[in-house]
Amino acid sequence: MSRVVQQLSSVTAEVVSAAARRRAVALRAMLCVTVPLLVGLLLGQPAEGAQASFGGLAGLYVTDAPFRYRARVVATVGAGLTLAVFLGGLAGGSVWAIAALVVGLVAGLSSFLCQAAELPPPRELMLVMTVLAATAIPADPASALARAALTAAGALFAVLVSVSPVLGGRRQPETRLIAMALSAIANLMTATGTIDEPGARHAAVVAVRRAAMGLEQGGAPATDRLPRLMVATEMLLEATLHAGVESGAPLNPYWAQSVRDLIPAIRIGDLPPTLMIAGGGPRGAALTEAIAMVSRAIKGETSKARVNDIEPQLPPWPGLLSQVRAAARRGSVIIPTAARIGIAVALGVGIGSALGVAHAFWVGLTACAVLQASNLSVTRSRFFYRLIGTVIGVGLVFALLSWDPPLIVVIAAIGVFQILVELVITVNYGLAVIGITVLALLLFHISAPGEDVG
Repeated sequence: MSRVVQQLSSVTAEVVSAAARRRAVALRAMLCVTVPLLVGLLLGQPAEGAQASFGGLAGLYVTDAPFRYRARVVATVGAGLTLAVFLGGLAGGSVWAIAALVVGLVAGLSSFLCQAAELPPPRELMLVMTVLAATAIPADPASALARAALTAAGALFAVLVSVSPVLGGRRQPETRLIAMALSAIANLMTATGTIDEPGARHAAVVAVRRAAMGLEQGGAPATDRLPRLMVATEMLLEATLHAGVESGAPLNPYWAQSVRDLIPAIRIGDLPPTLMIAGGGPRGAALTEAIAMVSRAIKGETSKARVNDIEPQLPPWPGLLSQVRAAARRGSVIIPTAARIGIAVALGVGIGSALGVAHAFWVGLTACAVLQASNLSVTRSRFFYRLIGTVIGVGLVFALLSWDPPLIVVIAAIGVFQILVELVITVNYGLAVIGITVLALLLFHISAPGEDVG
């Protein structure tokens, strides 16, 4: 009974910790967007503050990645947002055909680079939204350059906010990813032989892969404790999968508890004195030894008899140029996917402009959001969610702006919906679309006060 209570307490702690982490990520993303708005409001230049907040959108990317990799990605995305604002502003003053061509090229190239770099959502969506919004506010070269400079300032602020948790420990993200991988493996051990096994198996494989990617992105030296621990974790997953296949029945619950007992020790590099690694006879010998190897890796030790088993073999994360070359190879599916998005965005903006639709950029943005889906079934689902989410989002913006609220209220609404997007985007796309719709319209409302968003 005590073991069951301990297991429930461990799972509850994991859920609470994950929720707290998501709240912290959402708060940082909100700061990246709203602080430039507040600064602009305090200086009496709200439009300029909104322009800088477009650069702050870079803070929405790779929020859980290692700090070194996170800084590079956020800075690169910030540079892309800056260029998008400049090109979009220039294109907005041209005839609609040229504007459509420019935004289509930016959308297609952004999609290609984001997919090549294996960036998770929002992928190219923020870049496309920024260039489209910029086209709705035409600018001469000097004005476009000034707006780009403000966007770059917002992006720089986003870099600082994104890496600020480094003060709590340089290897904090990698440590957390390994802890999540071990937790997923423990859940797989518990679910083996039950109807929950397929889902737990998938979650464990994904968690271990994410942790390995994090170690590769972080570039930890081979002599570091974490690469050895990562390799030992991969071997533990392999042993768990083999044990499940061989037994076909529930595993000894003490194995899962032994793994959970190891997780808190990852951060301190020492094991609890009460740790007991369960045995299991010949059938569980490999699994027991794998758990023991994880415990030795946590302490920075290696077994002389099995030293080669836990030598770090994690390859370095490839640079962007290498990823681009791989994505551009013959037969790559990234090229047609990116081209599809670029063409759809260009056609959406072009057709909307030719028909005289107000704010035709919204057509291109919706096309991009729907086409980010990976297959026809998901595309259909996204179309439905995008339709409903957009209608609800527009209704909320109308309800807010219809009584002409002070800008501080609008900025507060942006912060609230930014947090909403971060908290639900991985859970419910429809709710996320509502937040993205509100964000896009309110940012446009502040950055272009002379335009009517009605």
